[in-house]
Amino acid sequence: SLDSGAPRFGETNPARLRPLDVPQTLMIGEHDSQWRLKMTERYAEQSIAAGDFTKVVVVPGANHMDVADARSGFAETVGNEARELLKR
Repeated sequence: SLDSGAPRFGETNPARLRPLDVPQTLMIGEHDSQWRLKMTERYAEQSIAAGDFTKVVVVPGANHMDVADARSGFAETVGNEARELLKR
């Protein structure tokens, strides 16, 4: 059950590892759930406060699963953002 795994949730939380000391770009679709956007923004704010370079990119017209569709605008955005990260 979900409750039986609750103690492990903290162990898998990437926030525990901050600062990561690597640049991070977090991408989310414009039509994604508002709770996902808020969670992503909160993670970014906390990462920045911990000293990490962290950027949130909202992909126009995209939803949550578009990241898995190579024909979506998400794929192009991922490529562009990856190139930018490599410059850092």
